[in-house]
Order: sequence, then C-alpha cells, then structure tokens
Amino acid sequence: MTNKDLWTEAAGLVGESELSRRFRVWCRSLIKKELVKRQEMAPDELFLHQATSILEDLNKRTNRHYTLTPEAKQKIRCILAAGYSPEDFCRVHEIMCLKWLDDPKMNIYLRPSTLWQLSKFDERLALWQPKSSGPARAIEQKKFAEKTQEKQLIAKLMSIPWWGHATWHDFVKHAVQFPTEASVKAYKIPPEIDKMRLAPQMLFRVLKGERMPEVEERYENAKRRHKEAQREG
Repeated sequence: MTNKDLWTEAAGLVGESELSRRFRVWCRSLIKKELVKRQEMAPDELFLHQATSILEDLNKRTNRHYTLTPEAKQKIRCILAAGYSPEDFCRVHEIMCLKWLDDPKMNIYLRPSTLWQLSKFDERLALWQPKSSGPARAIEQKKFAEKTQEKQLIAKLMSIPWWGHATWHDFVKHAVQFPTEASVKAYKIPPEIDKMRLAPQMLFRVLKGERMPEVEERYENAKRRHKEAQREG
C-alpha cells in the first residue's frame, strides 16, 4: 500500500481535516524531539527559546513590550501542542498587524491574549499568504517603507506640542509637515489657533517671513492660557 493509499483510507475514516491535524501534531512532535537531540537542549529549554522568539516577533511588529507571563507561556504551549510551529505564530502576527495595526479601534487587540487563542488560530493563519516576488514585491516594500517613514515623521512632529514653539512662524512651519488630515487632527490644535493657521495666505506669509505682531500676540496669549490651565489642573 502506498503512502497515498494510506492517507486516502485514513481520511475516509476520520476525515481530511482531522487527519491533517493529527499528522501536523505528529510532525511537530517529531521535529521537537530531533531539535532537542541535535541542539542538546532539554524540552523546557527548547520551549523557552521558542516562546521567547515568538514574543520578540510580536513586540517587534507592534513596537510594544509584552512579557512572557505564565498565561502567555500556556497559550503558546497549547498552540504548539496542537501542531503549529513558531513560524505559524509569526505569520499570524504578520497578517493581523497588516489588518489591525493602523486601525485605532482594533490595534489594541494586537496582544497575546487575543492573537494566541487556539480556537481562532487556524482561522487567522489561513488569512496569511506568502509575500509576492518580483515587481509586485518591490511595490509592497516601497509602500511599507513609505508607511514606516510616515509614522516616524508623525511621531517626531507629535513630540513637540502646539504650545511648545517659540514663535507663530515656527508653529505654522511645524504643523504644515503633518502628512495627513488625521495626523493634524490628532495634534489637537485649539480651534482658535487652527482657524488662524488656516486663514487665507497664512502659510505663504509665514514662508515669506512676514512679520505679524497681532497674530504672534494671539498665539502667545493662547500658549499662556494653556499653561495656566495646566498648572491649575
């Protein structure tokens, strides 16, 4: 009887899906034993090494600092025991970050307690697809690089609040660098100041270096009121 015949007969008895699951578990168990033998590691050492690399991948992709808690270890252990590999974790991280990382409502769920649910792991893993190659891959890489640069720029701009500039001209030149309307809104400029910023010809006048004593005074007054409110609060 050939391997194909064996597989067909077994699939007829337990179903294709169940047979695939059992085969995956058996293969992972075999791989684990061989790794333990070849790397001269105890099983617990191998698990800790795998769990650490899995967590590091998630932290790197999300720019967070999750720790390897007992609960996290248990979730990883259950998924590995079901026949999944550390690489499968990375694939789930990749596809879910692609879907949720830029979504303010969903990115909070890029965490171990959500991503490492055994009941949903296969469903999420099925969403992952190998990265394309050639021109399509180059386009993807360019878009990813541009998105990363945009995030870095926004973070840099956000580090200086609207009231943290020495002059009105400095503030306007700073605010105009925000790449998207959403990022400008997140900067939380008071309506009074934002109205002045968006006044006709304002950017042109600032870039030209025109002196605007009245506007500077209103900006300084707004900064003073804000700082006073902070002290009182």
